[in-house]
Formats: sequence, structure tokens, C-alpha cells
Amino acid sequence: MDFERPLDVRDVCRVEIVGGDALGAFFPWFQSGIWILVPSGTTVAKLLAEMWGLSPEKIDRDVGTVFLNGIPVDSLDATDVSDGDVLALSGPMPGLAGAILRKNSPLAGLRHSARAVSSGAATVEPALHRVQVKLFNRLIDDLGPVLLKSGIELEKPAALQCLRNWQASERRKPERMLLGGMDVPFAQAAAVVEQGSWTRVAFTVRHEPPSP
Repeated sequence: MDFERPLDVRDVCRVEIVGGDALGAFFPWFQSGIWILVPSGTTVAKLLAEMWGLSPEKIDRDVGTVFLNGIPVDSLDATDVSDGDVLALSGPMPGLAGAILRKNSPLAGLRHSARAVSSGAATVEPALHRVQVKLFNRLIDDLGPVLLKSGIELEKPAALQCLRNWQASERRKPERMLLGGMDVPFAQAAAVVEQGSWTRVAFTVRHEPPSP
């Protein structure tokens, strides 16, 4: 294969990873923020339960704090995620601050910010919204594999840093990597992505080699 020319001229470079310690490699970026695509009209509750498969019991127990654009969220059913939103999810946090910020907390009245709720405005929206998700503590282990399987996006500089860090680390490397459907040696993946004109990189992870 000629690695001197870009594999794709579209804005998004699509990378499929087979095997390897992808969760460990992407761990820092789950905290700083990854991008996902969600259908228009998706609420936080629908995202957690229907798209990510969390049970009501797990949401109640393990998703302790929800922030949408920096504002604590209590009503997951009434809060839509829209294009460009930043959704941060954390397990229960200790101390008084954690008790105040926890969703549906009896101490919510001590907060100094307004609630983030669905506007209900009748506007024409795109079919898909691009939302940034940030995960903290145990939710990275719980939700990271789900997001990697369904697909995440990073801005190109972050994607390059992630690939280079993975290459230089002792983490288990992918068995295969495909860029735009074409096999690329993992050791050369960052260089190939860097040469392209893309501004974003979409990663999808699977654990079984594709059928020949």
C-alpha cells in the first residue's frame, strides 16, 4: 500500500480498531471529552438506558452526578442533549459538595446555578447531534467499552496524541487497524492520519477479527 497519500479526503477519518487495550489507551480522553452522535430529541435518560444499556438500578446507583454544559441535571427524562452540548457523568462524589451536586439531591436548593431542562421549542433540528461526553471514575470502566463499540470521535490533534501515546506505551496493541476500510500497520497509523486533510477522527473498536 502507498502510505504517502491520504486514504480519505472526507472531513472525518474513520478508523476501526480490532483488539488491543483500547480502553486503557483512550482512558485520558474519556475524562477530557470524546464526541458521539445521537439522534435529535435524545434525552439524557434515553442516552443512558436505551443507547448505552444501563438498567434503572445502575443509573440510580452509579450515575451519581450529571452535568450538562456545566449545570447539574436532576430530571434526566426532561433534559435533551443538543448539538454541541457537553455532557459530564460521574459516579457518586463524597462530601458535602457531592451531596449537593448529586442528581435529585434534597440539598439541590443550595446550588447556585439554574437547572438544565429541555426548552421544548419547536425548531427544525438536524437528524443527528454531535455531543461531547466526559466520563469520570468508575463510569469509564462501565461505559467506555460501550462507547468504543458504538463509535467515538476525537479532534485530529487529540487522536494523533492518543495513537502516539499508545504506540509508545506497553499497552497491548491492536491486532488490526483499518483506516477508511484499508489495513494499515498500527505502527504507521498516526503518520497516515497526520498526512490526511481530516479535522476529526472517528474510532470504532471491536474484538473479533473481520471475516475474510
